[in-house]
Amino acid sequence: MAPGAADALAQAALRRGLVPRPAPGGFGTLYGEGVRLRRAVGVLGDRAPFLGMAAARSRWLLAGLLAARGLPLPSIAVVDSASAAVQAARRSGRPILVRSAQPHPAEPWPRPLSDPAAIARAFAAAAVNGRALVVEAPPGQPRRVLVGGGRLLAAIGPDAAGRPADRAADIGDRPVALALRAAAMVGLPLAMVELVVGEDAADVRILDLVAEPDPAPFLAAARDPDGLADAILDAMLPGIGDGRIPIVAVAGRGAGELAGALARHGAAGGRSVGVAGAAGLSVGGLTLFDDDRRGGRGLSLLLDHPLVDLAIVEIDGGDPGSDPPGHHRLDVLVLAGPADAALVERLAGLAGRGGIAPGGLPVPATVQ
Repeated sequence: MAPGAADALAQAALRRGLVPRPAPGGFGTLYGEGVRLRRAVGVLGDRAPFLGMAAARSRWLLAGLLAARGLPLPSIAVVDSASAAVQAARRSGRPILVRSAQPHPAEPWPRPLSDPAAIARAFAAAAVNGRALVVEAPPGQPRRVLVGGGRLLAAIGPDAAGRPADRAADIGDRPVALALRAAAMVGLPLAMVELVVGEDAADVRILDLVAEPDPAPFLAAARDPDGLADAILDAMLPGIGDGRIPIVAVAGRGAGELAGALARHGAAGGRSVGVAGAAGLSVGGLTLFDDDRRGGRGLSLLLDHPLVDLAIVEIDGGDPGSDPPGHHRLDVLVLAGPADAALVERLAGLAGRGGIAPGGLPVPATVQ
């Protein structure tokens, strides 16, 4: 995925309160918190089906699957030499496309070829293990359709200079319906379908389906790139919403005891509670660490744990970082006893649902 597209998706996540961050080991990006935690690699979300991904990585296999279900595809053949590709073009009597057996998300627009020398060069560039695909080039205009979540997200076609131009307004119903059907057949929540639309809008041929499309050309051509980035994020990670779980911060003398009481209360209500404090870190009553895990050091572990649906964190005034909890928000601040006034003021600015001060302790107006 192009860096600009990655930045656009990161900004879309931040707009809804999601904080994208590298997954452990650098494999992908994490979004959300606790039980609402999700992982994506590029635009491939963690719920994409394995069999659909495997099918989409082979143009030959995919063409057979789509054709068997009645979708319109041009004739396609496997060739093992440049001369075989030239012979296939002669038998067809029409221009051909020479393509790799494996799709590439940033592949250029297809170029129909008739000249034997050009076909030979194209075979040399496309061949994998000495083989390439020869596809009869249907007449018409090439279009690339991005679909996700069961709807059209974007459509582009080349302008006079070959740059991607927005074609969503004039793509037509049949190309969109075919693209949605192709993606649904292999179970992909997000896909790019390449088609050729003939002079008759009903004359449509599917050339390709890419399971890991690069959003960059679609975002570059979009009239509302922010809206498109939001839609792509929803298709990548269906159901994630804002990805949040409740976070309770406990500060002041007696914070450890009160955090434990809150955890027991949450567990009695059926929640899987994560607690990070001076005595260690636990999830669902199981101790994972027995050293000091107050503040951001512990909270980040709770938010990256897929079983936590309520996070309780003790806050220490000496916690490093720009925000004492090491996170951009809290839901509730609870003062267990006297606490540093400056610390409380900083926490108050992060507590979205207010604060609680048992025993009549003073609470800043911002959290009352």
